[in-house]
Amino acid sequence: MQPEQSSSGVKHVEWLVGGLVVVGILVLVFLFRSQQPAEPSISVEPGTEPVALAVAGFPEAPGSAVVEEIVSRMGMVKVAVSEYWQTMGQPPTNNEMAGLSDPEGYSGRWVRRVEVLSSGNIMIHVDDRNGQRFRVELRADYRPDTGIIDWRCFSSHPLIRRDLDQCTYAPE
Repeated sequence: MQPEQSSSGVKHVEWLVGGLVVVGILVLVFLFRSQQPAEPSISVEPGTEPVALAVAGFPEAPGSAVVEEIVSRMGMVKVAVSEYWQTMGQPPTNNEMAGLSDPEGYSGRWVRRVEVLSSGNIMIHVDDRNGQRFRVELRADYRPDTGIIDWRCFSSHPLIRRDLDQCTYAPE
């Protein structure tokens, strides 16, 4: 015969399992973050002033708020372009063909316009928080044998990878 388990014993087991899951997630996050490349460190001689690092015309990376706006626009336009391509077997050549608003219809605080190019690629024009203009382009690589579209990200902002690490710098 097995002894009866009280409901409080079951609750304790549920709390223990839940706690272990949370600890496991925290360990995974720590391990992932520790494998990320570290920001370069700069040492300054005592008694000297630190020198600000910048790329000509771009004093700093775009910033997370700018990147969030870019990513939100990117997502909805990518879905429309992908659906059109997979349904029709060819890329849309403009916003209208993809069932999207005019390019200026996607403007926000930093994004000026989002346009579908004749190749099916997506171009996002941005004015960052410092008033610097740059672009982010999503280039589509359609695989007809599988129907999969691989998207690659390129930007004219030299520091884009600080905030959007899957994007590659590609000067205009």
